[in-house]
Amino acid sequence: MFSTFNKIMKKLLLLSILISLSTLTSCVKKGCDFSGPHQFQIPVNLNPAKDTFRIGDTISISSTFSEEVFELKTQRAYTLDDFKFFPETRITKWETHPDSIIIDNTALPNFEVLIDTIYDYEHFYFSFGEVSLTGQYKHQNGFYDLKYQLIPQKEGLYWFGQSSCLFALGDDQDFSGKCRNHDVDGHVRLNEGADNNVDFIKYNPDGSTSVFWERQDEKFHVFGGYCFYVVE
Repeated sequence: MFSTFNKIMKKLLLLSILISLSTLTSCVKKGCDFSGPHQFQIPVNLNPAKDTFRIGDTISISSTFSEEVFELKTQRAYTLDDFKFFPETRITKWETHPDSIIIDNTALPNFEVLIDTIYDYEHFYFSFGEVSLTGQYKHQNGFYDLKYQLIPQKEGLYWFGQSSCLFALGDDQDFSGKCRNHDVDGHVRLNEGADNNVDFIKYNPDGSTSVFWERQDEKFHVFGGYCFYVVE
């Protein structure tokens, strides 16, 4: 009799576990069964898309998109009204030597920056020496907008990166349709996903593959990377 009671209790316990799992599964919104944060795609354009610029040339950067922003994990658009995307611009200079590559993360001052005062976007100086442009998009009439120009002043091989610090600074923002327990991140799609001269930094001086090349999806298709030379 005791053995029969134990069997009944085990079956009841198993049934209880199955019901609990079923309840938890049914609580997950359709299309929300993904890991990590929402990943909103932010379009950016660099023009002209040349591999070599001369000192004094003008490089135009623009990013304009509607409040209906495409999200990569769910493959659909969401309305993001008065959202903070925390855009950031960085420029790195690559100096190749016979046995090494020196990467200078303080190269933004090698460019004159032209930006209209209607935009909240300006230089930010880190305590460890790096420099970037940071701020916010201008949000007006259902669109987000950011435009500025770079004029190179010094020769070299450069990596330009236009990214979003959304995950670090505004990942808890809410919007209609947001999946519960998922944060928010931003991926920059530069020049509609072109290769953006990634092969310029493919190899180290010894012929081995560079770390940037190995991380090209991140450096060029998440952080909106673009490589180019500046000559006299």
